[in-house]
Amino acid sequence: MLKLNLQLILIFYLFCSIACKKIVVEKPQDLSRDTTLSIPTQQWTKLVNKNPNNTSYLLERAKSLVNNDQLIGLAVRDFQFLHKKEPENSEFALSYVKLLFDNKEVKESMQVLNDYTKLNPKDVEALFLQGKYHYYLTEFEDAILYLNRALNLKGTHVESMFFLANSYRDMRDSGQALSLYKKIVEVDPAHYNSVVQIANLYASQKNPDAVDYYNMALRLNEFGLDALYGRAYFYQQMGYIEEAVKDYQQIVEINPTHTQSIYNIAYLNFKKKSWSLAKSQFAKLAELSPTYVPAWYMIGLCFEAEKNTRKAADYYQKCLQLDASFSKAQLGLTRLTK
Repeated sequence: MLKLNLQLILIFYLFCSIACKKIVVEKPQDLSRDTTLSIPTQQWTKLVNKNPNNTSYLLERAKSLVNNDQLIGLAVRDFQFLHKKEPENSEFALSYVKLLFDNKEVKESMQVLNDYTKLNPKDVEALFLQGKYHYYLTEFEDAILYLNRALNLKGTHVESMFFLANSYRDMRDSGQALSLYKKIVEVDPAHYNSVVQIANLYASQKNPDAVDYYNMALRLNEFGLDALYGRAYFYQQMGYIEEAVKDYQQIVEINPTHTQSIYNIAYLNFKKKSWSLAKSQFAKLAELSPTYVPAWYMIGLCFEAEKNTRKAADYYQKCLQLDASFSKAQLGLTRLTK
């Protein structure tokens, strides 16, 4: 009889344990005592606490938390809760994935994305995100696989085409890349980044059509520094020095700290044997960016060209103080001792 009673007690205990587990309802994190929250976040928190099952309120709070870099961890937990509550909800899943990836939690981000994509194999945005992130991780073959899957479902998905083109470009398949960038421009003539990439590919082939595409890009964005710099450098490479300098100067007017443009203007004056002018321009660059070793080296080279070996040696030594492995400076010192 005692044995039977013990068995009944054990069964009752197990039943209660299971029942208790079933009635426990997981709730969103309670942030009501967090004094660092913005006023909008505090308001959303009050609504979340009153309506813990309302995912719309929690989504709005999560979005407001994302706007504060110090509270990203809280945003991650809100999106994690939302995704766990509704695993097939695209907005919850992809927002959670993006936040994890941006927060450098790459492994977890990709795992969540993989799991979601298995549940929703025809979600174009998820497939695009897979391809985009594999591209960022320089896993180009995987990037191409997912981006093609996205394009098979939606052939005009421009961003998938763009990252697919980037993948081929970085794999040195310029023909495929160029074809895709041009296809993007057919679909969206105002896609500035694709126009610039077409120009860059033509420039790398020394094809004068590059200028037409740089001009097209600048019509889309007159302050597009990558297009303006690309055209300037193409002019420089092709020997159109005045045109190059004019573009570099325009860049510096837009962005006075554009290191490479300042350097190239000074370098072109150095090539013209305008030592004094080049020296002053390299000096301004060195003042603007004191750790930029090539600027100090070129000042030394100007002095060397002027036969001022003592000053040249001082600047070569300065280079080696900043970067002991800067071989050009060491070669410069070797030349001066001959």
